[in-house]
Amino acid sequence: MDKAADAHFLHWYACTIEDVQTYVPELFVEEGCLTRDYNPTELAQEVGDILELHEIVYAWLYATNAEGMTGWIPAEAVVSL
Repeated sequence: MDKAADAHFLHWYACTIEDVQTYVPELFVEEGCLTRDYNPTELAQEVGDILELHEIVYAWLYATNAEGMTGWIPAEAVVSL
């Protein structure tokens, strides 16, 4: 794992999970290994979508949409109701 070079992913590691290039929050990594289950899926969203928030990690939210899809979304893309 390497620290992400992209400033949008500050505090994240760039890595490969199941042959997919992705990012992992540094909070979930210890000595180069994941310390918990982690789903790297980024959640696609549209204006007006309502999300159920599960977790906030740095500037990203782990949420579920109305269709039951779960993944990460940048906090800057979400407005609290």
